[in-house]
Amino acid sequence: MNCRKDRSEAPHAAAAVSLLLLLLFFPASDGVCAEVRKVFKDREIRNIIRDYIHKNMPWQADAIRITFPVRAGDVEIKGEQISWTVQGRKEEPFIGDSTFTIRFYDRDILAREIAVRASLEVLMDVVVSSRPINRNAEIGPDDVRVVKKAFLRTPRELVSNPDEVIGKMLGRSVGRNEEITRGMARSLLLVRKGRLVKIILESGQLSVSTIGLSEEDGERGDTIRVKNIASKKTVYARILDPSLVKVEF
Repeated sequence: MNCRKDRSEAPHAAAAVSLLLLLLFFPASDGVCAEVRKVFKDREIRNIIRDYIHKNMPWQADAIRITFPVRAGDVEIKGEQISWTVQGRKEEPFIGDSTFTIRFYDRDILAREIAVRASLEVLMDVVVSSRPINRNAEIGPDDVRVVKKAFLRTPRELVSNPDEVIGKMLGRSVGRNEEITRGMARSLLLVRKGRLVKIILESGQLSVSTIGLSEEDGERGDTIRVKNIASKKTVYARILDPSLVKVEF
């Protein structure tokens, strides 16, 4: 029986077994990177969007509430060096319903892109009536107060500071806790055209007063034309109080 062939194949079989063991139990050689499978859970996706919003929005962190009307679901990305970026709409207002795009990259090469819908509700200061106020009434400090109100869109004519409306005239009657907007608060006219006013003129210790006829409507601080009843001459005078104007040099 010839055994030379069996002895010659034995080293080759041993080498094959050694190679198999090497591949199974030893790491890849230098320069070879194993592929990674990263699963981004729905919660992680939402947190990525929240972080982007908080870093870029104009609001205070405690002034916004972010909700997600639709689940993004889990996202699996395969790659060796996974990164991502987030992009909102052009000139994103960060209020109301919006869509944000997450782009996942592997070694700076786009691997996947997903869109995530979010709803941004913003709390803002709003001036409201603290009690019923009649039409054409002057708004006083006790007539208004500031409350927080949530908005899903940027409000128009919003008044957030009571000083913007105090001392002005209300254009229509309101009940308690009604919002006061800029369009509702009108400047209070202290002097109306065609009304008699007292004209005062002061120069040093000299003080002279006379009666005049207003030729214009005006608010406190406005300079209007007033006709001197005695001389029939028109002068310019600044409104100090109701029916009181002052000629200034």
